[in-house]
Amino acid sequence: LIAVLLGATGIYFIERLSSSPDRILKDNYGSILAAQSMIDELDNMDNSFIIVIAGKKERRNADSLFTDASGRFLSNLSVCESNITEPGEMELLVKLRRHATDYIALYNIKTIADITSYDTAVSPVYQLLKSECYNLLNLNHKGMLIRRDETVRVSESAELYMLIVSALSL
Repeated sequence: LIAVLLGATGIYFIERLSSSPDRILKDNYGSILAAQSMIDELDNMDNSFIIVIAGKKERRNADSLFTDASGRFLSNLSVCESNITEPGEMELLVKLRRHATDYIALYNIKTIADITSYDTAVSPVYQLLKSECYNLLNLNHKGMLIRRDETVRVSESAELYMLIVSALSL
């Protein structure tokens, strides 16, 4: 009977532990990578504004850079929107989508011609978007750490229960 109890306890905890790493990666790692990419693409989009301000002859290069970067930004945002795992993540993604739309519209209306208009109209939205991207990154990173800690607790419980059952079998 003790051997059966020991085996059943071992199987139970092994099953719980074996699915934990996959769940941790599936739940958060994709969103972490997407959020990091969004930060990079946001910087590329912002560089496009600076190129436009620097000179009209570079406008075509800036437009191409902005189009490519905004497409990748929105694609990564969609990845995050399809992988909501943390409390507050949906609300953050709704704000990110709205602010990204505003930011892209600022470029597309083509009225940002000097550093003053950039500082007053574009920079605040850029800073807000970047902050929200970092919040998304941190939220998912924290979720991954919480799940890792949960796995450690399960492992410690398994060890304790196995020791107790083993001691009882003596």
